[in-house]
Amino acid sequence: MDNKKRKLIKTAEETLDETIKNSISGTNMTSEDVSSITKLCTMSAFPEGNEDLKTIVRKLSNKFIDDMMSKFQSMISDPILAPISQFILIEWCYRHDYLNDDWRWEWNSKNEGVLNFSSKISLDQARKNAGKVC
Repeated sequence: MDNKKRKLIKTAEETLDETIKNSISGTNMTSEDVSSITKLCTMSAFPEGNEDLKTIVRKLSNKFIDDMMSKFQSMISDPILAPISQFILIEWCYRHDYLNDDWRWEWNSKNEGVLNFSSKISLDQARKNAGKVC
């Protein structure tokens, strides 16, 4: 990665930290949650094609994931959080045993990838269940 892109990413991360804190205020979030969400949002905007998404997502606390799922409609309406909402949903499903096995992210290129998972129930049903569990 060149210096110009590195500076752009660092600036984006610093700006995103505060924006994310404001977007998800009222949730049970730790500094590690904010850091992980910032990394996911930065990756969404400036992918390098080598990020380890599972490692980033697994650092999110259970309380934070549950809080985000209880506010799923507002999350998918938020321009900052919407691009990463699918990762939150699938990780929530994994943690609540709604997946047949663990999910996988595969980079197809430097700018895009595919989220692979096998769900035991529909994702619509999982979103409905999130309100009951959280």
